[in-house]
Amino acid sequence: MIRRPQLSTLNGGPELTPLIDIVFIVIVFLLLTANVQVLSLPVDIPDTDSQLAKAIPDKLALTVAVKADSPHWVIDVKAGSTYQYEDWLDFKDSLITRLNKTESSLLITPESQASAENLLQLLALLNEHSFSDVQILMQPEN
Repeated sequence: MIRRPQLSTLNGGPELTPLIDIVFIVIVFLLLTANVQVLSLPVDIPDTDSQLAKAIPDKLALTVAVKADSPHWVIDVKAGSTYQYEDWLDFKDSLITRLNKTESSLLITPESQASAENLLQLLALLNEHSFSDVQILMQPEN
């Protein structure tokens, strides 16, 4: 008797591996070419010690301390008055009012353990109100 060869059974569907490879390549391409907005804050750093001496004014009207513990924000006025704030909105209103009254510079003294978020929030507020005469006093670590 003559026998014919058996037909092999096909798998149930098309091959999806090349399609998945193409999808992953497109996803990687889109991730690499996506426009990510980089937020930056310009900082002017003195080049020499003489420029640093000129940068520090003799009389400051306001000094703002950013603290690690409560209260997080402290405003020192040159008249010797100290105002402490735990609430950001109260501090923000008080600082803007004081900055609008005086035409002098602002010195920010953050503690080394203070939250970076609080300092950045303060810098963003000053940038929002176009207040550019700001100096940050950094303390060296021992």
